[in-house]
Formats: sequence, C-alpha cells, structure tokens
Amino acid sequence: MEIEYLLLEESIDFEHSKSSEEQKNRIYAFIEMCEEINQYEEEHILYSTDIFDQSINGISFADWLYNEEEIFVDEKRLLQILFHKDFKNDEEKYPYFKEKLYDKYYIEKNLASIIIFSDNKDLAPIVDSVFLREDCFKVRRLFLQRTRDRIEFVKTVSKVFPNLYLGEAVENSIRHYNPIGDHIDEIIKHLSALNDHAVKLFESFSKEGEAKILDLLSSTARIICSPEGNPKNVDKYLTFNFKDTYGNIHQIRCSPHTKLYRADTDYRIYFTWNNGQIKDLPQILIGHIGGHPY
Repeated sequence: MEIEYLLLEESIDFEHSKSSEEQKNRIYAFIEMCEEINQYEEEHILYSTDIFDQSINGISFADWLYNEEEIFVDEKRLLQILFHKDFKNDEEKYPYFKEKLYDKYYIEKNLASIIIFSDNKDLAPIVDSVFLREDCFKVRRLFLQRTRDRIEFVKTVSKVFPNLYLGEAVENSIRHYNPIGDHIDEIIKHLSALNDHAVKLFESFSKEGEAKILDLLSSTARIICSPEGNPKNVDKYLTFNFKDTYGNIHQIRCSPHTKLYRADTDYRIYFTWNNGQIKDLPQILIGHIGGHPY
C-alpha cells in the first residue's frame, strides 16, 4: 500500500498563548506519528522548503528549528533528524500531490496530509488528514477499502489494525470471499470493531465472562457476535495455528466469532483474546476469516 503523506507548510502555527508544555507535547505527538509512518518503505513524507519560511512564535520556522535557544533542545534535534533523514524534499511531486489532495475527482490518489503543529484541521480534508499516530490507521483503513487482491489484503491487515494478528490459515480461508472486493467493506467493518472495541471490552469486563463481552461488542459495534455452543466443535474445528515472533507455531482455540451481514450468514470471523497466550503478539488473535468452518 503506497501512501504519500504531505507535510503542509501552512500548518506551522505555534501561538504565544500555548504553554511550553503544550508545545512540547505536540512535538512529541508529531514525532510519534512520523515514526509510525517511517517504519514502512512504501509510505513517504513529502515536504516543500516553503515550510522553513513559515512564521512560528514570531520568527521563521528555520530560525526556530536551528537556533541555539535552550528551550526544546532535544525536541528540535529530533525534528532536525526527521527533516534530514526521513522526510523527502520533492519540489515537483509536492505541489502536484497537494493540488490533487483537494480534488475529490482524483480517484487514484493515495494521498494524506500531515498537520505538524496547527490545531486548525480545516487546513486539510478531514478524511485524509493526519494529526496523531492513530490517524495513520484511519487513513490506511480508507485505502485498504480499495484493495482487490486477497494476498495484499492479508499482508496489510497488521498495518491497518495494530491490535489484530492473523493466524496461518487466514490467507487460505479468506478465499471464501471471492472476489474479495465484493465483501471488503463488511470485512473491514468487522475487523474495525475487533480492533477498536474488543480489547477495551475485555479489559473492562473479562471477569464477567465471554458472553457478556460479546453482547457488549455486538451492541457497541453494531455487529453480530456469538460464542461456539458446542465445546467439541471448538477442539475439532476451531483450533488454529499462530506463529510467534520466533517462528514457533501455537495452537489456539478461537470460539468467539462475528457474523457478517446477518445472523444466518455463512461469512464469519473467528477470533479470541490473546491475553498472554503468545508473548509479544497483539491482543486479538484471528484464526479464520471465511465461510462456516464445519
């Protein structure tokens, strides 16, 4: 998934009314967001040198960034490294992409805008703007909806849904959604529900039992969730392989499942809460995305 993020030069906006602590927190949030993006070779942050001419606290951004004041020393050093090492200065692509960013008829774009300091989110289209690390996942989710390739979809899930981890069988079981483009919105809806709500609900209500959590997940995310009624079926049909960070395979039972579209559907996602079963893996383990497994 190729994504070009544009660091908007007009988003330089530090007001004197903001405290030093507020400014520092904003810098660290920006750096965290950039680190999320820069870990992937296929995602890039573009900027124009016009950004250095913008005014910040009464001086140019260049003077603010490179002066020797004793305030924000560490934070400015991190920003300097980003500009020198990780950001791309492309004076041809940047204005072209920026024009397309606001063009609602430019269907092919995989573009998003980054607001570095300003609180004015009207500077960019909200649906494609990035202000915090969490916004990166929202942008990727939008782009994932355009995917029409099953393998690409499976490989991209971890970038879009950081709380989810797919088992070894998913790449094959998801063949049931053929073509995947016909079902991708519904799949993303359910994966979003698991990523955004299932972890928090488990943390809050695990002592009250799985049935309680699934009821709350159903009502919160407006999807249909159920446990497996027959324990024998769990052992026989709903035990899936998961690979840990060392390459070892673990067999994990995934009884809870969501039902896509309607209650009597054949389209299902079987999952469970990791809850320390496999160290260093995300909180939600997904064993099966496909048809009814038995």
